[in-house]
Amino acid sequence: MFAILKVQLQQMKRNPATMLLMIVMTVLFTVAMGANAVTSVPVYAFHDPALSADDAEAWLERLNRSETFEFALTPEAEAKERVTEGKAEFALRLLPDDYRIVAAVDDSANLQALAHYVRTVYEEELTIRAAEASSGGASIRGELEERLAAPALRVASSEVATEEDFKYDARVQALFGFALFFSIFTVAYSVNALLEEKKSGVWDRVILSPVSKTSMYIGHLVNSFIAGYAQIAIVFVLFRYVFGFPVGDSFATLLLLIGVYTFAVVALGLLLAGLVQTPQQMAVLIPIVAVSSAMIGGAYWPIEIVTNPALLALAKVIPVTYGMEALKGVAYHGYTWSELLRPVSYLLLIGVACMGVGINLIERRGRG
Repeated sequence: MFAILKVQLQQMKRNPATMLLMIVMTVLFTVAMGANAVTSVPVYAFHDPALSADDAEAWLERLNRSETFEFALTPEAEAKERVTEGKAEFALRLLPDDYRIVAAVDDSANLQALAHYVRTVYEEELTIRAAEASSGGASIRGELEERLAAPALRVASSEVATEEDFKYDARVQALFGFALFFSIFTVAYSVNALLEEKKSGVWDRVILSPVSKTSMYIGHLVNSFIAGYAQIAIVFVLFRYVFGFPVGDSFATLLLLIGVYTFAVVALGLLLAGLVQTPQQMAVLIPIVAVSSAMIGGAYWPIEIVTNPALLALAKVIPVTYGMEALKGVAYHGYTWSELLRPVSYLLLIGVACMGVGINLIERRGRG
């Protein structure tokens, strides 16, 4: 096994073009997408005639407590014009006890986050008003603020984000998405070398030596794993320590997670190798699988904004889905290993299943 692995690593060292190209592509795409990221999303708000200017300012003050969105009062015509011309994603119409969001598209990640945030602010304020009204005008708000300032009991809690309550950072989304996406190419093309050796007869000649078939498989697959893992790790280190991307406080956990993800992708590559007849067919199939996996698995955009049941069902059998879930869980929410158990388990399950079926198909074709 070690002899085979050594040979494969030497070949990769002599010809690292694929890995270097994928690293460069990941960096370029991530920088291009991340350059458009802003620390806060501007929201142009205008108030209904039924709402006074003072009340509108009061609502704006409450809404601007967010670090994600920056609300600014704008004339109604100007706000709608910005949305129509594509200069703004959305605008917000303030009503006395309600609101309306004006948007050009309804599937934006920022739109989902805005809707959830504004709804939360309005529900909180209206609840306080209702409590004050039912208590005969007592200052519920002042009492609440005093208790929040000096709580009698402090409770530390954590919660798993739901599809309705998720965080979104364009830089993190781009980094994780493109890193996982381009690693599929490196790993799959590395696995394709196994088919090349089988076709050229190298595989049969080596098996006649004391090297076992199991050692051949392990040597090739470990080499593919090292190539994919090293590529993602290099990209993560670069963007964490050079570009300063906010990838969370547990960088070591991210490095362990990409190991699990890479294992699943290696197994997927082996399954593809078992489904095709020639290395040329494999080379054609790799881009199709990589691009479709990235699109369905949430690498290009957050999977939380996808509503199509068929696509969501397909996403459940794609490694990218669980890779993104685990990585974003650590970066956004500081997931512990107990919370990472679900995506990690699915990645391991997909890896074991794909590897078992892939090897079986390759061996069956070899006997045929």
